[in-house]
Amino acid sequence: LNEGIKGERLHAFKRNISYNYEHIQKHGGIGSIIEKLTNKHVIVVGAGPSLAKSYHYLKKYMQRMDVVYIAVDMALKPLMDQGIVPHLVFTCETKPMEFHQNIDSHDIGLVAFSCTNHNVIDNWDGRVFFYNWLLDDPDYDEIWQKAGEDLGFLGTGGIVTTQAIAFAL
Repeated sequence: LNEGIKGERLHAFKRNISYNYEHIQKHGGIGSIIEKLTNKHVIVVGAGPSLAKSYHYLKKYMQRMDVVYIAVDMALKPLMDQGIVPHLVFTCETKPMEFHQNIDSHDIGLVAFSCTNHNVIDNWDGRVFFYNWLLDDPDYDEIWQKAGEDLGFLGTGGIVTTQAIAFAL
């Protein structure tokens, strides 16, 4: 992340981590789902223009027990509209988003950046797993310590898709 973005988001991150603290304490980090990916094929589903072209293939492998679908937040609704239910959804939205509005998320895990906007977390029905960004910066050390360094850290790359891929790898 560039210095401008890091400075711009610092205040929002501090605010969001305070709101999310109880959820983080309740749900914990990404370590508990790592074992679910062992010996599985992981498919990360982004929200780009090729998504619609991939529905057929995603439906084809959806029932396989050795396949795990990880979707980015903005791909959730289009996938669900096609009857494709991801196992996990990644989000790092620091502003309120409605990507899961009118979606039954009870059986879907949300993998959320610890500084995700609390409205996203509050309105999710399923299990939540938190992570911190792999961002070594003195201004952020306080945030990671408050969230809990045991949550796990993922490389950001600046977008949610790269965070999902970092997790899958």
